[in-house]
Amino acid sequence: MSKPLTFTFPLLMLSLVLSSCASTGIDVRSVRETDSLLVKHALAENEAILLELGNFTDQFSRYEQAKAHYQIALNTHDRPSTNKAIEIFEALLDEPRFVADVRRSAELNAYYGSAYTLKARDFPGLWIVNNLTPVGYIRIYYVWRGKRYLNRAVDIEPSHPVVRLIRANTLVNIPRVFGQFARGREDFALLRKWMENPEENERYEMLLRDERFYMPVYFSLAEFYRIYLSPDQAREIYEKIIRLSPHSVYAEAARTALNTLQTS
Repeated sequence: MSKPLTFTFPLLMLSLVLSSCASTGIDVRSVRETDSLLVKHALAENEAILLELGNFTDQFSRYEQAKAHYQIALNTHDRPSTNKAIEIFEALLDEPRFVADVRRSAELNAYYGSAYTLKARDFPGLWIVNNLTPVGYIRIYYVWRGKRYLNRAVDIEPSHPVVRLIRANTLVNIPRVFGQFARGREDFALLRKWMENPEENERYEMLLRDERFYMPVYFSLAEFYRIYLSPDQAREIYEKIIRLSPHSVYAEAARTALNTLQTS
């Protein structure tokens, strides 16, 4: 059964992947409280996508289903959702007609790679088992595989903002021992440059000017600065979010984040 899809733009990477929180000293609970509004919004939107497309089996519907499973896994640490997303992404990677489109192929590789890092993040077992026994090598393999596909995605289409966003959010949050933080930081810097000057990325200028895209990007940037670099720069971006779309869910989340910064 197939159905022509109306293009939907689900919330992208609403919160930073929390795979390396233990090693960076971040209070996971405070991060989740700050983003709780966006998480609820993301879950509602992606559960609605699964409900709408649950009976459709064409490639495009399956891709939307996989992305919805991915977003749910990202925000809830739900392992079955991660596994389902990986299963569909993997099947689509083997569909020559589906990956013939360069933009779609790059995005698919990025989602698939990032999903594998979620699999590593949420690997079951006690810390001592995961880190001090051979079982830990399974997690290392998942991260390595994820990194490989994320980099492949950028090689396929370097100017794709969605691909850069997925890789940035993922690489800055995998453990530093993998040596990928600087690459993720560069992706964020490039995204910010494109956001401020969309005409510099002519191929994706329309996407960069679309509020449904640039609001989650700005929020991801603000969270990146808040957690890793500069609370002052984060504050600047949160304030920009509020100016650009004062009644949006992102503006509400930005106000919450600003209150947290002021009281910390």
